[in-house]
Amino acid sequence: MSQLSGPGVKLVLPALMKGLEDKAWRTKQGSVQVLGAMVFCAPRQLSQCLPTVVPKLSEVLTDTHPKVQSAAQTALQQIGSVIRNPEIAALVPTLLISIADPNEHTKPSLDLLLQETMCAMSGNYVQPESELLKLREEMTRIS
Repeated sequence: MSQLSGPGVKLVLPALMKGLEDKAWRTKQGSVQVLGAMVFCAPRQLSQCLPTVVPKLSEVLTDTHPKVQSAAQTALQQIGSVIRNPEIAALVPTLLISIADPNEHTKPSLDLLLQETMCAMSGNYVQPESELLKLREEMTRIS
């Protein structure tokens, strides 16, 4: 896994995403665990795929098998742990709670997101509202 390159991520990702939809819980669990481990080996490459990966992992949180649910929670925490932007990193625990239980925690999380002001994303300056609106849109879609 430590030798996984950017093109390698693009080759492996479709199979892992398909594994998340498999009926066998061990296949789902294995796919989730590999996705979680990939953030440490190829964070830059995987970060480009997060808009696809995070919603799928969010769906797996509601799987009927507790080991699949646990693996999904761990993978989302692993993804959150490699975020370098301090404004977003501070929000990760709140976002993870909202993803795990959207009915109960989405509104407080959205309120927190709206209070945040972000100035820099990955070293590039952007409009503060743009990233918040993307996060808000994703959380609203999940709930």
